[in-house]
Amino acid sequence: KGFFSPYNSQATIHYYDAFWGLYLPFTVDGRVSDIWRGYVVQRLMWDIGLNLLYAPPIVKHERNDHNFSSDTRFDQHLSQRTETLIQFLSSWADNSTTLPARIENLWIELHERNYIDVIDVDGVKLWIQ
Repeated sequence: KGFFSPYNSQATIHYYDAFWGLYLPFTVDGRVSDIWRGYVVQRLMWDIGLNLLYAPPIVKHERNDHNFSSDTRFDQHLSQRTETLIQFLSSWADNSTTLPARIENLWIELHERNYIDVIDVDGVKLWIQ
């Protein structure tokens, strides 16, 4: 609790108690969608006593070719946005007494801070029903 660790959607396992956290926002760049989702999920996990666990890899990842100079410029922008996201999540508080309400309120605030579009707020509402 109180620390964030990046994780993505590749070769990950979620226990049933954390299935609510599998929703991937699709209105943000695909290169950070799963990582940002991971930070959001971790913040909510603090409130309900769940933890993130790392284990040795179970797959071999073969990377696609990249334009590294273009990737670097793009990554710098995303890195700055990610830092502000983590700062926001670190200070986020909500008085809701149910997990679905907390999830919805957090995603609304993510939209209000321009991390996601409103369609992702609607999507997560459907996801947690």
